[in-house]
Amino acid sequence: MLSEVEHILKNRRLRGLAFVSMLLSFMLFGCGQGQVVEPSILINLSEHSIHFLRCRPGHPESKTFAIRANGDRTIDIQSAKIIHSFPTAKEEVFSYQLPTLPTSLAKNEVTIFSIGCASPLEDLYEGQLQIKLVDWSIKGGRPFTLRIALKRPALTLPGLPLYRCEQSPETFGPLSAGKQRAISCIFHNQEDRPVQLVNVTLTSEQKNAFSIQLPFLPVTIPARSKLPFQLLFHPYKNASVQFNGTWQFVFNSASHPRREQRILVSGQREVADVRAIGLYGECQSDKDCATYSSSWTCRSHPYDRRLRCLPPEEDTTLWLPYLPIGEQGDIRFVLMSSGSKTLHISRFGVNAAVKDMTFETSLYPRPLALSPEQSVPVKAWYQRKSKNTIKGELWVNTNAETRAFPVRMLPSGCVLKVSTRALHFSEAGKQTITLKNIGNRDCFFRDVGVVSRVKDDATYFSMEPPTLKGLVVGEEIPLEISFSRSTATLRRAEVLITFKDERKESLSITLTGQSASKVCVLTSSSLEVSMGWLPVGKQRERSFTIQNRGSGDCVLERPVWSGDSEGFALVSPSVWPATVASGSSISVRVAWSPKREQSSYKATLAWKAGAARLEQSFSGSSQAKCLLVVPGTLDFGEQEVGCGASVQTVHVYHTGASGCPDSIEIYDIAWVQKGGHPFKVTKQPLLPVTLQAREQLSVAVHFEAEKVGLFSNQLVFHSTTKGLIEQLAVKGKVVDGYEQIETFRQISRPKVDVLFVLDTSSKMATYQKDVVAGLKKFAEWIHTWSSDTQVAIVSTESLQGDGGQGCFVGSKKILSISDPHFLKQFENQVRVGVTTRRESKVLATMEQALSSKMLNNTKCNKGFLRKGAILEVYVISATQDTSPKSIEYYIHSIKALQKSHGLLSIRVNVVGPSICTHDGLCPHEKSRYLRLSRLLKGVYVHIGRELFWQGLMPLCSMCGFGGLPSSFSLSRIPRPSTLSVSVNGQRVKKSAQDGWEYFSAYNTIYFSKFAQPPYDSQIDVRYRARTCGK
Repeated sequence: MLSEVEHILKNRRLRGLAFVSMLLSFMLFGCGQGQVVEPSILINLSEHSIHFLRCRPGHPESKTFAIRANGDRTIDIQSAKIIHSFPTAKEEVFSYQLPTLPTSLAKNEVTIFSIGCASPLEDLYEGQLQIKLVDWSIKGGRPFTLRIALKRPALTLPGLPLYRCEQSPETFGPLSAGKQRAISCIFHNQEDRPVQLVNVTLTSEQKNAFSIQLPFLPVTIPARSKLPFQLLFHPYKNASVQFNGTWQFVFNSASHPRREQRILVSGQREVADVRAIGLYGECQSDKDCATYSSSWTCRSHPYDRRLRCLPPEEDTTLWLPYLPIGEQGDIRFVLMSSGSKTLHISRFGVNAAVKDMTFETSLYPRPLALSPEQSVPVKAWYQRKSKNTIKGELWVNTNAETRAFPVRMLPSGCVLKVSTRALHFSEAGKQTITLKNIGNRDCFFRDVGVVSRVKDDATYFSMEPPTLKGLVVGEEIPLEISFSRSTATLRRAEVLITFKDERKESLSITLTGQSASKVCVLTSSSLEVSMGWLPVGKQRERSFTIQNRGSGDCVLERPVWSGDSEGFALVSPSVWPATVASGSSISVRVAWSPKREQSSYKATLAWKAGAARLEQSFSGSSQAKCLLVVPGTLDFGEQEVGCGASVQTVHVYHTGASGCPDSIEIYDIAWVQKGGHPFKVTKQPLLPVTLQAREQLSVAVHFEAEKVGLFSNQLVFHSTTKGLIEQLAVKGKVVDGYEQIETFRQISRPKVDVLFVLDTSSKMATYQKDVVAGLKKFAEWIHTWSSDTQVAIVSTESLQGDGGQGCFVGSKKILSISDPHFLKQFENQVRVGVTTRRESKVLATMEQALSSKMLNNTKCNKGFLRKGAILEVYVISATQDTSPKSIEYYIHSIKALQKSHGLLSIRVNVVGPSICTHDGLCPHEKSRYLRLSRLLKGVYVHIGRELFWQGLMPLCSMCGFGGLPSSFSLSRIPRPSTLSVSVNGQRVKKSAQDGWEYFSAYNTIYFSKFAQPPYDSQIDVRYRARTCGK
């Protein structure tokens, strides 16, 4: 007995559920008893059903059961899904939680299934858990579907009788039109006082299909008595096949007036119908179906129950295998009776588009009679005679109606679908076309651009984005074409797309345009501007551009606000009217400061320039937010297919704002898209969880995909407080490890904003002298830069200031390296001293110094963050950070500066107390400073290191000669042996003296002094990306 339990506990699937597994194993397997079903498994469920007796609104319930493999070979558990059978409204009441599928069980191995119930109403709910298995004890492997019945009985409330029917009211149909079926039911009054039924109503779009037999109302049900009644269903012709309705009963009693009971009813009209389903190749997983299409999955075929590649359920197309020109092929498919009546097929065939298709007719007689769910296999031969792909329809004549199924040939390789092959512009403006890869292989472009036979015609057109490298399978991208110059002559050009596969023909999109009159055409970089959520009294700014896409100048009048415009203000420009030349743009900044709490603000900004008009919509919310999710969005960026999972942590805060409840209960965390996505929630606490004011809840989100594509979803946090729900947008992209070409454009005299955040806690006393000396040396190095650099210093002591928290040090807050007194000023300001305080709130100081409040304070930090600048932050501290908020919060707030202030890049470097290197092991792996530097692309140096300032020098890409960047960061990790660098098309050799070097620690290409790319040059870096970090 003990050895059996010990054996189960050693199984790797039960390590996290050891205690539960021991109990279940004892109950299920301890005495060698259990119900044996096909396939060879044991399951500890009586009659294969689960009843949730404690599940009620606001109080979810979970139950578990175990499955053990009992055969000689493995059992593959491929998938599990829940079908809600009653009511037909399909509320998501039951949910599947564990285990992670697919998985395999060897003999005597056990896995635990967990099913949850969250009921929105008191009604009866029924469903079914379907588990798809493959038993390899049977030769060839036998697919099998295990069905577990799920039920939540109707709850009884005081003053509300319990109803019972002889069968579920959802089982009315199918029934022929003109016939009638009745279901007998009773209302049982279980109380010691009478209850009166006063009203009955039916809600349905097909009211004539349902009726009820009851005594005249009102009718009284005596204490402890029953009231019989009948529900009737009588479908009629010329209506939909499916009929749905809800009966609503209103009861009155002395103690509980006007209690309501609902009974959902549904039925089907009996019809005959047919489906055509291809018998495509067999498979073991979805990966095997990639040769067909990225949208196909590996599922059990309804004809032979074998695992086959199948298109999505809604796709009724009959797909023919791809054929080269001149060859002949065949396809097998089945005609299935999918209705509820016997199907009679008189004939079938194809239209002229696929006339070279013949059918094997010796397997069945004509006419053909098929019972419901019965199928017949058909074999067809076809031939491809030209380069045009086969398109047509399969027609099936039946006793119900004639059905047509599309017939198409499967694409092969990269197949590019274009929304239109020609664009014409009658005046200056822009139009959009879409490119989509509908093939089963990725598309790699050699070149995409606008060309013309006449030399200058191509200059009248432009394309956004200007370059394209390729499209993964299923990816779609918009291509914006602009025609912006006036011309009386008709201009002709084309968008030419050439492929790296030289065997593939190029693709062209014809462009024509003619605009003799000079017109003003107004567009904006953002027609819909969201100001997000902002508390009352705070201010937020948004920047955008107004562009002139026309051929003449636009003279802009002062724009006019309308709608909920209170709190909105135009910050810049301030001089009106403003002239915008053809092809130019003007930068606009709008500020918003809500004056009162309001759930939704909607305002409109109307622009006018002569006859040209443009309207922008602005939205925001200032309603008190009780739950706050940090970060607001979760972007996993790019990940290679098949690589390990990426993990990010999400925090949910009870803000404790005025008007919020003292405690908030979170009872569920769920995805909007239930399946088919690569996101998972782990490290989730046992729900429900109650958060008091200013408490937080943390969960981890994993991203790991097995196929290439763009993925997105919404993670929803459900609360029992009415109307209190928070959503988190999650997205990620999975790419293949194909050849990468990254193009950089050299700039001139970049702007750099450098901020030093200095710790003044008591532990800094030991290092104060060395820190001041080191930073002085570091400042001398900064002084050699030719970039437009300004420097500021803030200390943790500024948090203790009165009204100036986060204010920069010194009488001159911002120092410029072009000032001849820069070094003297810096040396004086960097001597911030130390205090007796032990705590060190360095991250809080950094956040406060870079907050909108301080950056707009003319006496403190205004003018520091400049649009288009590079922000370099250097944190100096001798003790671990003790700021009150999470490290994720501070990282998110710093990253947000790049978008809100238009920064080119952000890097945070740390000189801290932990003895470790940027890439090495560290005794304080949970150090906030270490995570800060790693996630914000900086370097970490120990404060006790001799000449610590030298460890910071290689990071700055602005240290180049002539004020030009000398280093360029790559977006992916390359294989160093595949790196190739060229400037303006000329190959540059790899050399530390007169070429380039690759620094793996920073994933950066660095040019030496004598190979510095000149101003406005183009740098191309070619490489093959690493696969999963190898």
